Amino acid sequence: MKGLLEKVISEGGGSKAQIPGYRVAGKTGTAQKVENGAYKPGEYIASFVGFAPVENPRLAVIVVIDNPSGSSYYGGQVAAPVAKKILHESMRYLNILPNETATTELPRNERQTPKAMPSVKEKKGLVMVPDVGRPYDDTGRYGYRGQPRYHAAFVGAGRLGGARPI
Repeated sequence: MKGLLEKVISEGGGSKAQIPGYRVAGKTGTAQKVENGAYKPGEYIASFVGFAPVENPRLAVIVVIDNPSGSSYYGGQVAAPVAKKILHESMRYLNILPNETATTELPRNERQTPKAMPSVKEKKGLVMVPDVGRPYDDTGRYGYRGQPRYHAAFVGAGRLGGARPI
């Protein structure tokens, strides 16, 4: 069942719930409202239910939007992006690290390079340092609640050829 629900995200109408570096599974829903036994024109309920990460589920979410405004009313277009944001921010808060084996890709118009996994990789004499984010704890300091704070020290000489999110 997990595999089928993951395909909804990687190959189907739930693609807007994809999170780079994570395996997400879920199902979209779109329903037209009924009143007195008849469909109500232009009135819909958009929904998405999902969980992540697929290999070891830690989070589940359901998003239901009553009468979505805008040009779309489909669950995959309206509710899935909300679920994506909730799941992604929750995984960051809970310090659930990305999975190096995640193979889901974003739709062509939303592709970006996934963030580096938490390891240091060397390529052509350059060292790529992972993006550990900049979350705040309750005291306003950087770090996840209950987790060690990150400390950076720059040692050595050289030049920075450029910086961009990886």
